[in-house]
Amino acid sequence: MPLIKKRWPGYAGSLSRSISLQSDTCVLLNDSAINDLNSVRCENSSSLSIQKLHGLSDVNLRNLLRYWISDMGFALPSSQKLRQIIDTVLTAAEDRSPCVDWPGVEIRRYRDQLMVMSPQLKQDLSVTYQWDLKQALQLPAGLLSAKKITGQGFHIDTNLVDVRFRQGGETLKLAGHKHTITLKKYLQEQGIPPWLRDRIPLIYHDDQLVAVSDLCIVDRFVVNENIEGWTIGFDRDEGISNSLSSPEQILNGHHQCRLCRHL
Repeated sequence: MPLIKKRWPGYAGSLSRSISLQSDTCVLLNDSAINDLNSVRCENSSSLSIQKLHGLSDVNLRNLLRYWISDMGFALPSSQKLRQIIDTVLTAAEDRSPCVDWPGVEIRRYRDQLMVMSPQLKQDLSVTYQWDLKQALQLPAGLLSAKKITGQGFHIDTNLVDVRFRQGGETLKLAGHKHTITLKKYLQEQGIPPWLRDRIPLIYHDDQLVAVSDLCIVDRFVVNENIEGWTIGFDRDEGISNSLSSPEQILNGHHQCRLCRHL
């Protein structure tokens, strides 16, 4: 240090000014990202509106995406991966569901939503579970449970059902509907992303589809008003967090820059 001071007598002041400038830059980047996040975040969700993201400049977009991913608790992408998100995921047609991934993270698109999540485990579609409705059933995608309520749910003459997963080609007729529809069309209408559809448990009795998880019941099994029926609960473990730190929480915390090292 004495040698450095001797050769560059003003180094300490220059270094202090550089640190101060970098700190100010970090604060400005965070503040900018927070403002942009509030303007593009989907209501009651941690996902971002792709349509609104298109209104940001490239610099602000990259800044926001880094901030959002980090704020959600995930590792930041490389510059190459970030560019891939912008060039492929954000520009894909609305009926496509592209994915960009790196270790421990997946960025997916569904309709107008951009989502960040942990890697989605693939469901073994060939497995069938026998389920006693009186007990909860743990599945890879969540916990199934059932309870009896008068005038609600479905009625069958046993407590034992089979739990299967989508194979393709399934059809169902909903209560109050005249025609059958495919399960695929129903799940699309419910706004369920493609990567989650194969993880939804289907309830069968005597090889007949009775219910689609806790989403709907096939018409012929719906109980009458004065009959006890089984209602389904499904506590999903989808690997998608719906919580974001509020701007107030961020501002009241330390202004630790998540972004400067990636400028």
